Amino acid sequence: MSLLKHFSSDPNAVINDFRMSVSHPQYERITLYVEGQSDIMLFRNIVNEDIIKLIPLEGKKNVIDVMKGLYSDYSDRVYAVCDADFDHIKGEAQTHLAYGVLVTDYHDIEIMMLFSSAFTKIINQKAINNNIDFSNKMLTEVISACEVIGTLRLINLDNNFGLRFKALTFSDFIVFENKCLSININILLDKLLASSSTSVNKQTLINLYDQYSSSNYDNKQLCCGHDCSNVLAVYLRESDNIQGNRFNRDRVEKDLMLAFDEHSKYSIFNSIIQLAS
Repeated sequence: MSLLKHFSSDPNAVINDFRMSVSHPQYERITLYVEGQSDIMLFRNIVNEDIIKLIPLEGKKNVIDVMKGLYSDYSDRVYAVCDADFDHIKGEAQTHLAYGVLVTDYHDIEIMMLFSSAFTKIINQKAINNNIDFSNKMLTEVISACEVIGTLRLINLDNNFGLRFKALTFSDFIVFENKCLSININILLDKLLASSSTSVNKQTLINLYDQYSSSNYDNKQLCCGHDCSNVLAVYLRESDNIQGNRFNRDRVEKDLMLAFDEHSKYSIFNSIIQLAS
């Protein structure tokens, strides 16, 4: 583990470093903590780093722990940004404001980019024969597959089943046939259970899935951006209407970030811009 990663994964070390920094009489910048290094690349497009210092931490829990230790004493000097994840669905998004944590409008930043013109831009660049119907069909099928995964993620969160989604290989259960993408939920459940140390069985998950699916959650809050990027990468690799086939999650997310320019559409970015005003 690098020294930077060790530091950014230790909330107490981050808190102590901040307190030492602001004690210097010439320290005037506002500190904005974010979840990771990729967030730095995005927020640099909208903030003046002479006024706002961007600092990446290791994940949402560390960000929240740091802010709980700092915000009451430095409410005008320190803020943070986190992915909402399921906070909007669970009615918890506003609770983080009490300690200076702003959450994304949708499930995460990647979903915000996916539901912007950035998606159409990158498909326009990569499609051999492109039209709005092709890109709309692609997005609809990707989101439909990710609603399934998102529902299982929410079930796992609510019930603390300990399912390991990070171990999944998406090409195992994402099906691309006859120019259409779909998801095989039976294979997904088998792979998920095989990679997890859990006592829950497949039938219980199926029953809960049917129950949760009837709630008709907003797909912008239910779908995880990294899941969408993985599924979209499968679509881009398999479609005969796309130039090239060397697509993975990282490339998809980098392309979306480079194409994204609709910051004013979302309240999270407007809130950050206002910090320096």
